[in-house]
Amino acid sequence: MPIPAAQAAPHGQTSPGQPAAISGGHILIVDDDELVGSTVALMLETAGYSTRVVVSGVEALRWLELERYDLIVTDLCMPVMSGWELIAEIRSRLGSIPVFILTAFVDELLYESKGRADDLQVDEILLKPVRLKDLLGRLAAYLPPQVRPRAGP
Repeated sequence: MPIPAAQAAPHGQTSPGQPAAISGGHILIVDDDELVGSTVALMLETAGYSTRVVVSGVEALRWLELERYDLIVTDLCMPVMSGWELIAEIRSRLGSIPVFILTAFVDELLYESKGRADDLQVDEILLKPVRLKDLLGRLAAYLPPQVRPRAGP
């Protein structure tokens, strides 16, 4: 049965200050490629998480002031503010919130920025394209049981 348009919100999103309607944790997804962000959001929502998708680090910082998130997934190579810069800002403002990097740039991580992920206390690094079971398996280790989705019927 389809959800009436008045009740549906894109990607499980809520208005600022409203609690997520889904029982799982609230996850911020940051990727300048809207298709990637939407795909990751759909994967997470299917598993019972609520999401907010944004296309820039600047927009992510604005939403971090308005809503509480249980975890952040970010791309690295984005215009204006890179994922590295975003993570540094998140660490200075929010401390220990779990942050995952989702990137297609293996060389960037292995050679050019070796140690940077450790310095910024990145919790997980996932490579694009990410598989649902890999993403969900990693999330379970970082989200407390009270914000994990309940098992299906």
